[in-house]
Amino acid sequence: MWCLLLSVAAFVAVAMLPALPSQGLSLTLLLLNSLALMLASLCWQRGRPRGLLLIRSLLVLWFACWAMNWGSWQLATRLPPPLEGVDITVEGIVDGLVSEAGNADDRHIQRFDFRVHRVYLAGAWHSVNALSGLPVLQGQRFPRRLRLSVYHGSKVSGGEGWQWVVRLKRPHGFANPGGFDYERWLLSRGLGATGYVRRSAENELSSWKRLPEIDDPLQRWRSTMKVRIGSLLGQDRSAAVIQALALGERSQLDDISTDRIQQLGLSHLLAISGLHIGLAGACGWWLGRTLGGFLAIGLPHRLAGPNLGWLMSVAVAIGYGSLAGFSLATQRALIMLLVAAIWYLGGRRYSAWLGWWLSMLIVLCLQPLAILEAGFWFSFLAVAVLMVSLAVPATHWRARLWQLCKVQLGLFVFVGGLQLFWGMPVSALSPLANWLAIPYISVLAVPLILLALALNLLSDGLTGSFDGGMIGSLADKVWLLSGLFLDGFWWMLDQLASLPAWLLLKPWQSIAPAALLLALLGFALLLLPFNRWSRVLGLMMASTLIWPVVGTDWLPAEDRGKRTIQLTVLDVGQGLAVVAGDGKEWLLYDTGPRYSEHFNAGEAILLPFMRNKAIERFRWGVISHWDTDHSGGFPALSGQGKVVRWLMSEARGSQLDRACEPGSWQVGAWQVEVLGAGSGQGNNESCVLLLQSRGIRVLLPGDIEREREAALLLHPALQTPVDILLAPHHGSITSSTPGFVTQLSPRWVVFSAGYRNRYRHPHPIVVERYRRSQARLFMTAEEGAVHFQINADDEENADVAVSSYRRRSPGYWRRSLIQEN
Repeated sequence: MWCLLLSVAAFVAVAMLPALPSQGLSLTLLLLNSLALMLASLCWQRGRPRGLLLIRSLLVLWFACWAMNWGSWQLATRLPPPLEGVDITVEGIVDGLVSEAGNADDRHIQRFDFRVHRVYLAGAWHSVNALSGLPVLQGQRFPRRLRLSVYHGSKVSGGEGWQWVVRLKRPHGFANPGGFDYERWLLSRGLGATGYVRRSAENELSSWKRLPEIDDPLQRWRSTMKVRIGSLLGQDRSAAVIQALALGERSQLDDISTDRIQQLGLSHLLAISGLHIGLAGACGWWLGRTLGGFLAIGLPHRLAGPNLGWLMSVAVAIGYGSLAGFSLATQRALIMLLVAAIWYLGGRRYSAWLGWWLSMLIVLCLQPLAILEAGFWFSFLAVAVLMVSLAVPATHWRARLWQLCKVQLGLFVFVGGLQLFWGMPVSALSPLANWLAIPYISVLAVPLILLALALNLLSDGLTGSFDGGMIGSLADKVWLLSGLFLDGFWWMLDQLASLPAWLLLKPWQSIAPAALLLALLGFALLLLPFNRWSRVLGLMMASTLIWPVVGTDWLPAEDRGKRTIQLTVLDVGQGLAVVAGDGKEWLLYDTGPRYSEHFNAGEAILLPFMRNKAIERFRWGVISHWDTDHSGGFPALSGQGKVVRWLMSEARGSQLDRACEPGSWQVGAWQVEVLGAGSGQGNNESCVLLLQSRGIRVLLPGDIEREREAALLLHPALQTPVDILLAPHHGSITSSTPGFVTQLSPRWVVFSAGYRNRYRHPHPIVVERYRRSQARLFMTAEEGAVHFQINADDEENADVAVSSYRRRSPGYWRRSLIQEN
C-alpha cells in the first residue's frame, strides 16, 4: 500500500516543481532508472524483503522520472519563440468539433484544435518527422497540434483538411488566484501554440485551400451529428445535454445551467465518464454474452460467454469513447474498464482495490498533470465511495434501501468536500438530486442516446453518406424522444433550484489541503463500520471542513480595521480589473474585457477570484468608462448581484447607480476619494479614484490621456507623490507624460495589458520613462495578478509586501516571462 501511495505522491511532487530538468537529462534519468529496475527485478529472489523494498523504491523513482520526462517532452513541442507573430502556412486536419460564438466586436468566431501534417516556411515544405511525430522548422520542432481561431471566411467543420496561413504565439493564459489554468490545459492536451487564421488580399499565400483528400472520416461524422442534433432539437438546454452525452461537446450549455448542475453535484451526468462508459460497456457485455450463448453450441459456455462478453464490452466502450472525442474523463473510465477486462481475461481473481490503484497509476502515466485536475479526484474518489458502500451485498429490501442512502450520503460528503475545496458551492439537496437524476438519466436518457448513435452509424454505413434513409429516420425519432426525457430532467432541476437559497453551502474562507485530507479521513471513520470511539474521532476530524462552510466572521467591529489590507491588479489580458479590500469590505475598479458572447472576465476571472478569496459581494463597483475592455464583466456581476452599489462615469439611471462626481467614503480600511470623471466621450471620461490606507496612496486613473493628466496634476490631492500607480491607458504613448510621471513619482507601477496585444501596450518609451523615475514595474502579462499587502501596526510605519501570482504559484508549464526590475 505504501508503494502505491508514494507512487501517486511522486506525480504530485513533479507537478509542483517550478521547473524541470532539460529533456536530455530527463530522458537519461528515466533510462538509468529503468535499467536499475530491470536488473533489480532479475536479481531478486523470493523471501528477500530487502530486495523487494529496493524494487518498490526504484518503481516510485521511475514514476517520478517518467513524469519529468513527459513534462520535458511536452514543453519541447511548444512553438519556438522566433516563430511567434510570423506568417506560417500549415496543412492539416481540424481535430475534433468546432465551437462557435460571437466575439467582443460582434464578429463570428470559430475555435478548434488543428493537427498539423505539413508546414511551409523559408521557401520549403516540412513534413511531419516519422520518429518524433513533429515537423522541424529551422532546426527547431514545430508543434504537432495547434489551437486556432477563425474570424472570417468559410464555415469550418471537424475532420476537414485545410491549408491556411496562420499567425501563432506560444501558449499563454491568465494567471489569477482561483482562475482556470489555460497554460496547463494546453500542455496536458499537447497543444503547442495558439493563433488565428490570416486572410489578406496582399498575401498570395493567405488564400484558403480545402484539402478533402486528408479528411478524417470519424471527426467529419461527429461534426455532422452535431449539426443533425442541433437541427432536430434546436439550441435549448436538452439539446446541449444530448450533445454532451453523445459527442462530448459541452460548449453549447449556458453558464447558468452549468452552475446549477455543478451545485447539485450532477456534473458527472453531463460528462462522458465512468457512469456512461459503464452503461455502454454493460450493453456490450450483454450483447457479447448473448452471442456467446449461440457460440456455446460448439464451445464451452464458460469460455465463450464471459470472455466474449468482456471483449464486446471493451469494444463498445472504446467505440462510444471514440465517438465522444476521447476526453480525459472518458480516457479515465476506459482505462478502469480495460484493467478489469484484462484481469478477468488473464484468468486471475480480480481485486477491486488493486485494480483501482493500477487504473489511477496508468492514467497518471498517460497524463501526469491530471493529478492537479478536479475531475481526476472526483472520478477516483467517487469510485472508491461506491466500492466501500457496496462491499457488503444487501440481502433484503431494507438493506438495499440503506445501501442506496449510504452511497448518496458518501458521494455528497466526499465529492462535495472536494467541490468546496476547489471553491465550488454545493447544494444540500445534492443527495436527493442524485437519487432522482442518476436512475432517470442512466435508465432512460443514456440508453436512448446510445441507440440513436448506433442507428445513425448503421444508417450512414449502409447508405455510404450522411443522408440517412429509413434507419436514419428512426434514429431522428429516437433523438426527439431522448430530448423529451431530458426536458423532464430540466423540469426537475428547476424545481430543486427554486428551493431556499440557504440550502446552498459555500466556503467563506479557502480550505487548506491538509484540512481537506483530515476532514475526508474523518468522514471515512464516520461511514465505515468501526467502533463508537472511531466515530467520535471522525467527527472531530470532519469539523475542520465544517467550520469554513458554516462558520461566521468572529472579529468584533472595532477590530476589523486591523485586518490585512490588500489590493490586487488582476491579469485580465488587454483590459483592467482591480480589487481592494481588508478581508471584510471590498471595492472593485473595472470588470475586465468581454472576449466573446460566452467568455468575459466577470465570469471567467472575477467570480473565481471571489470564490478563492471568499468575497461574498463588493460594497462598491466602479466602471471607469464603458469601453468593453473595462466594462465587459459588468453584466455577469450585476446579473448575479455581486455588487451592492455601482459608481459609473455615466450613470444608467438605476437606483443602485451613482455618477462619478467628486466625493469620498470609506470601504473597510480604505479611504476612497473620487477625483471625478472627464467631460466628453472616450478615454478621458474615465472615473479616477485615489485610495489611501495607513499612509499608502494608490491612484487608479483608468484610460486617461495627456489632456486629462494635465488637468489632474492641478488637483490638491495629487500635489504629493503616490505609492502605487496603475499606468494610465495600459501604458499607451498617449498617456504617462513626463510631467505626470515626475510629479506623482510612484514607487510601484502596474501595466495591465495583454500578452502580445495588437496595440503593443505598454509602449517602450513609457516603460523607460517610469524606469528612469526609479519606480518598480510590473506587467500583468508577465507577472499575472499583482498583489499588494499593507501591514502596519500604526499609521506612520506601513510596510507594503508586493508579490505576483506567477512568482508565488510557479509551475513548470507556466511561461518564463518574468524579468527582475
